[in-house]
Amino acid sequence: MNLIGILGKIKSIYTQANTGNFSTVLDSLAENVIFKSTILDGTPISGNFVGKEMVEDYYTRLLPSVATFKQLMPMKFVIREDKVIIIGENIFTLVKNGSTYQRPYVSIIRIKEGLISEITLIQDLFGIYLAYRASAQEGSW
Repeated sequence: MNLIGILGKIKSIYTQANTGNFSTVLDSLAENVIFKSTILDGTPISGNFVGKEMVEDYYTRLLPSVATFKQLMPMKFVIREDKVIIIGENIFTLVKNGSTYQRPYVSIIRIKEGLISEITLIQDLFGIYLAYRASAQEGSW
């Protein structure tokens, strides 16, 4: 697949995901995909998720159990070799305590053989970390 084709595919996949339809993302994952979350350790969505099954679980079960997200601005897409960089901003509300945060993000999507082989999410999710840290200190996590 050429660069224009890769860029178009990723734009379509992530535009649909922002309407709540993650099936296009899930259908485009390589079997050995790696999802890297930059949130500090101590939350259900911290760390690396390896393999299609774990990444699907992240999107369908873990993430919705932690927060609901809404895209605020049109995403910008930049392609370089086998990577598509997505720049955006969203608002998210925590399930645990109802707190709402508005934060920019960058996602780096690596493509291999037409499938998503790696996703790295870079976003200030410190509010999520604080909510889980407080619960751990109270003994309720």
